Amino acid sequence: MDKEALIETIVDRELRMFLAVKAKGSPACRQAPDEFRLHRKAQFHPWGTEALESYIIDLMDAESEDINLMTKKYALMEGFAEEDDESPLVGAVADLLYSWQKDMHRAYPLLMRRARSLDEDDGGVSFRAYLTGELCTFSERTLGLLLQDLKVKQAKGENFSEQVYTHLLRQHGFTSIEAYQDTLIP
Repeated sequence: MDKEALIETIVDRELRMFLAVKAKGSPACRQAPDEFRLHRKAQFHPWGTEALESYIIDLMDAESEDINLMTKKYALMEGFAEEDDESPLVGAVADLLYSWQKDMHRAYPLLMRRARSLDEDDGGVSFRAYLTGELCTFSERTLGLLLQDLKVKQAKGENFSEQVYTHLLRQHGFTSIEAYQDTLIP
């Protein structure tokens, strides 16, 4: 499978899990599965092929055990559950991704004003809480492969978060983050 097909497979599986999460009410994001797809595709765009293949295995393993990884992710990020055996890889991956997200907040304040807060709880779930909840649903294999991808990006001076936002904004018709920011009112 090529990279785009891998991402499509992942997002299809995640969307099925996401729509099956039992929650109070119906969050707005459930009413917009196309937006869910765009955002999740952007999240996976910077990943390497091996990490994507590994995550598909995580999803298939969870499905075969009747485990909804989206339910687990949301329970963890909202504090309704705790990870019993959090991998040290979770912290290593989270630290890199957090630092890049923090750089995005500094470099693109207009863009990031609509993003999750980095740490503080402003009535929603912070970036760190969301990220940690998600990472705790990945296998050790997937975490290790993702960490390898991130270290390569770090060595090249690339910013994972910037790649995610660039991909997302291109899907909305913008040529760059700067082009999008030029449309925003300070």
